[in-house]
Amino acid sequence: MRKVHRLLGLVAGLWLVWLGLTGSLLALGQRLDQALHPHLFVCAREEAPARLQEALLAVRQAYPGRTPERLDFGRPLRFWLDDGLIVYVDPAGPRLLGDLPKAQTVRGCVLPLHEFAEPFLPVVAGLAALVLFSGWSLQKPTRRALPPRHAYDWHRVLGWLSTPSLLVAMATGTLLVEYKLMDRLLRWGQKPAVATIPNLPDVGPDLDAQVGQARRIWPQAQLIRLQWTSQGIQLRLRQPGEHNPVGRSFLHLEPATGKVTTLEDPLQDPWAVRLLQGTYGIHAGYFPGGGLLAVLGLTPLALWLTGLHLRRKRLSRIGP
Repeated sequence: MRKVHRLLGLVAGLWLVWLGLTGSLLALGQRLDQALHPHLFVCAREEAPARLQEALLAVRQAYPGRTPERLDFGRPLRFWLDDGLIVYVDPAGPRLLGDLPKAQTVRGCVLPLHEFAEPFLPVVAGLAALVLFSGWSLQKPTRRALPPRHAYDWHRVLGWLSTPSLLVAMATGTLLVEYKLMDRLLRWGQKPAVATIPNLPDVGPDLDAQVGQARRIWPQAQLIRLQWTSQGIQLRLRQPGEHNPVGRSFLHLEPATGKVTTLEDPLQDPWAVRLLQGTYGIHAGYFPGGGLLAVLGLTPLALWLTGLHLRRKRLSRIGP
């Protein structure tokens, strides 16, 4: 077990360091964007928000020739254009706050790096889990190691404290990478639930009226995102009771009439599928104390550096 831990730790440990550092940056992405570009997040909260249609028209007038593809709700509103530019809009007014290319946001820069090992993640996660489990089972942190004073003490204590959380992060990350496969397996032999589309009137192309269709169907749901696609308009919402923090309730509309064409209600899914949908919230830290993930992501680096230091000391004692 000790040999396995030493040999795999040097290689698989580097993958853990890579995933941990990029994961920490993603966990702090919104805060880092706000710190780096504060002018894009200054909203007049005391004023009532304007109509969404007015905000959309303001973006189209300020960026002619570019097509909005996505709208993230919140303060500020974020309009994603077809050339990768994100336009930040204060709903009060509406008032354009500025723009930022997607590639210059923290998420835009870091997410491709975090997903770099995605094709090999099941193998990488298995090797990393073996490294963590072997180290966790080899030595318990004794009283003499508390508080940590030497590299060996730090390695043992950090390993014991962080291993359970790191294993959960690796397991949920693997489930997310293989989400479609797991979803099909969990629905095996079960007929898909059919959501009934209510008889709602056509509301035309007005954006506020189209969003109002979602309000009529799910009045308690939180608006998350709107996307303009080649098939029409897709609204993403989160209903009370969903395990996914960004929701998986989808409403599809005809862009010209606002007619509801399809409903996807995750509350009608099997319980196992609903649990699978909640893995994103666990992996991304959407729970009380989830902000500690940014600190947890640094522990693989500390473990790898202390492990490398211990290996050098051991080799120096052995000699040539």
